[in-house]
Amino acid sequence: MLGVVPVLDDHFLPLLEHVDELSHGPFLSCMATCHSLTIIDGIISGDPLDLKMFEATKWLLQEQGKDKVDNMMPTIVMPTIVKPTTADTYINSDSQTPYEIGIVRQFPFSSSLQRMSVITRTLGAPNMDVYMKGAPEMVVSMCNKTTVPSKFHEELHAYTEKGLRVIGLAWRPLDLKLSWHHAHKISRSEVENDLQFLGLLILQNMLKPETTPIIHLLREADIRTVMVTGDNVLTATSVARDCGMIEPKSRIIHVCASPPSENVQACIEWTESDATTAEGYTQNSKADSIQLKTFTEDIPCSKYNFAVTGKSFAVIKNHFQDLMPKIVQRGTVFARMSPDQKVQLVEELQALG
Repeated sequence: MLGVVPVLDDHFLPLLEHVDELSHGPFLSCMATCHSLTIIDGIISGDPLDLKMFEATKWLLQEQGKDKVDNMMPTIVMPTIVKPTTADTYINSDSQTPYEIGIVRQFPFSSSLQRMSVITRTLGAPNMDVYMKGAPEMVVSMCNKTTVPSKFHEELHAYTEKGLRVIGLAWRPLDLKLSWHHAHKISRSEVENDLQFLGLLILQNMLKPETTPIIHLLREADIRTVMVTGDNVLTATSVARDCGMIEPKSRIIHVCASPPSENVQACIEWTESDATTAEGYTQNSKADSIQLKTFTEDIPCSKYNFAVTGKSFAVIKNHFQDLMPKIVQRGTVFARMSPDQKVQLVEELQALG
């Protein structure tokens, strides 16, 4: 993990590499609790991203086990507990209350929702909290806009264009009246709203040693490779270049399609990823494909690759179906794709023969 970029007073702070230097607070608590880790044979196991995030906190995870119940309320399973392992394990020296956080409820990660969240209870606190992590754009959409820095998109772009994986974090305290019983029945839509944006988690996408040589062998065998991912499109295109899926001199054309709105037809913009040589091509739903045809014929077929997001893929499928074969044929990176869209892409590729 490269580090974290916390938000303070609606502004991004510089990248902090040593996460354990963060003071106790929502950001560190989010990293320690918002995951699906479990203990198997004494070893913390789970999603690699969750593992990296939790290990960076240097906290301790204690899983009570499904066979451990509350003696006062036998129907309630004791929650997973996380706590610091440093000497600073108390809220304050007066109360001597151990600083422990119980993970009361988990709303699992979903590729279609692009996020996960947990409801927690800090020992001695009067209320529960909700923590969320996921795709930064999705997390921000669930936050109170006043807590999101004005330069959010610029900050996100600065990291994703380098091929770094970026995760957004958010939090808010829950109502004092929310009981343990109600916390297990409440819907995620009731808690995943009006959150406070906490900042960004930055991870490096390390290619496996065998990845690039295999991609090279496939290219030599004239076997086309396509990347389909749930990650950010800039991160995906950077990784595609690094592993050789996109040749160094090939142009990346971002296909950005917008759905129709009031008095505005569905449209597509074709823009190069390199801003210094960017050219735009726009087409609306009533126009024929002459602009795309001219655009693609002006450039040798081997010299450009399309990069498409899940949102644009859906618009093209619904409003520009005649262009879908060309998009699929020249698309190399398909990012922020939902599970259903991945299936649709495979079907479109099969249709090409």
